[in-house]
Amino acid sequence: MRQTSALSVEPARKQSGRGLPHSRTRSRAGSRHAGSWPLGVLLLLVWLLLTALAGCAPSPPRADLVIINGAEPETLDPALALSIEDLRVTMPLFEGLTRTDPVTARPIPGLAERWDISADRRRYTFHLRTNAVWSTGDPITAADVAWSWRRALEPATGAGYVSQFFFIANAEAYSSGRLKDPEQVGFRAVGPHTFEVRLNQPRRSSSISARSRPWPWCHDRSFERYGEQWLRARPLPVSGPYQLEYWRLNDRVRLRRNPRYWDAANTGLEVVDLLSLASPNTALNLYETGQADVIWDRNLVPAELLDVLRPRPDCRPLISWPCTSSAPTRPGRP
Repeated sequence: MRQTSALSVEPARKQSGRGLPHSRTRSRAGSRHAGSWPLGVLLLLVWLLLTALAGCAPSPPRADLVIINGAEPETLDPALALSIEDLRVTMPLFEGLTRTDPVTARPIPGLAERWDISADRRRYTFHLRTNAVWSTGDPITAADVAWSWRRALEPATGAGYVSQFFFIANAEAYSSGRLKDPEQVGFRAVGPHTFEVRLNQPRRSSSISARSRPWPWCHDRSFERYGEQWLRARPLPVSGPYQLEYWRLNDRVRLRRNPRYWDAANTGLEVVDLLSLASPNTALNLYETGQADVIWDRNLVPAELLDVLRPRPDCRPLISWPCTSSAPTRPGRP
């Protein structure tokens, strides 16, 4: 390496008959001794310099909404997401057939603009929006829904909420491995924008719509190219109102408005940050100093301060699916 050669010490020249003065000889010997360690010192100095420069790097511009999200998300794969920290990230990225009404918390049309129910309430036919596209511009089709649901049911996937779809005909048998033919499972694409679901018993409309929410869709073309590493595709193809700008471990997930989302005109915020933070004291300090807007979980507020904070107008009960908590939310923020 050039760096090593630049630091090498030339061997001492052969002494003449008179030799060098004593002081010069000591200096030369000192140089030979020092030449054995400067490389390690230099590397240490370079590391310290880089660390200092990283600390001096400008912080990213503040997001429109900063949420204390709790522990680091374990995955951004919607089929594998289990924790509330995972779901808070995946649900804005990957929309399913339905979405949640922000006022009533009931399911309302998402990528499916409407659905029909058979007289016996065992067959649901979802009609997808013809203007729905992935963030990459690819059209979203009923085949994407069927592929995503089938992948989530496969035993090898290990989907976290797989049992929520056992109300679909033969879904449990296929997930357990007793049924090998995926075509026997009770859902299929019957057209580019028509998706049919057959149930093993009658269900209410709100029940099936609510159960479809935990399983949004994955971009099968990315999976075909990258396999289980499909989340590394850049840009990451998403179907929801936000797209992934970056995921910085031990820091934050930054989401940016998806301009290709079918309802992008009504997406109110441009940038949302979800901070990975598990310390209640740090979370409250960030909130009190205006660096965060929402603390969504009660366990992220110091327990000894709950009685003091609860009477404040910015501390109110929140529904944080699937848990209910009471934590501060800055006035004026959703």
